[in-house]
Amino acid sequence: MKKIQEKIRTEALKWRGEKEIPHNQGFENKDLEAMMISVTGWKPGDAWCADLFKLIWYNAYSHYLNSILPSLDKLCSSSAVTTFRNFSKRPALTKYLFEIHQIPVIGAGIFFQEYKMIDGKLTAHWTGHAGVVTDLPDSPEEITNKLANNSPFLCTEIEGNTSESGSREGDEVGLKTRLIDYNPKPGLVPLGFVYPYVDEEMEEFIEMI
Repeated sequence: MKKIQEKIRTEALKWRGEKEIPHNQGFENKDLEAMMISVTGWKPGDAWCADLFKLIWYNAYSHYLNSILPSLDKLCSSSAVTTFRNFSKRPALTKYLFEIHQIPVIGAGIFFQEYKMIDGKLTAHWTGHAGVVTDLPDSPEEITNKLANNSPFLCTEIEGNTSESGSREGDEVGLKTRLIDYNPKPGLVPLGFVYPYVDEEMEEFIEMI
């Protein structure tokens, strides 16, 4: 695992269990709330899963490669779907190569789009969800084989605006293990994974110290 992946995973897991004030009105942890406002532009009433993704990556990269932070400001949005689309067209927005894949790695951002039945037709909605991959219950080889057979696989991620208990009211930073199925259906359908950018010189420098 690369050092930046370790940094992202550690940063993600440290927020597990943090609670929001009901209806997205703020956070019980005022340090988290202050960072969400200053780093992501979050404001009361906003959904915050995509903002938490940005905060996690931003904090991890601030201790790894400061020069990448302006690119995160350009790429990240409070909308999970928009954020994924921005990373997908990254050559126009940043010089850094953030790869998009269907197979997860530790530290990757995972993005979903919500599908709804509208007038009897399955339709992609503008809403979505986001998280940060922390563990892989299925090995990369198992995931590759399952994808080849159009079968779902397991992935564990830290998510904001969610509930570990399964409640419909997402009110915390939770650790969730999801069945990743790319076949469109009502509910959250994964768009893909955004891999962290790895700076090999920085990796070598961290290894030396």
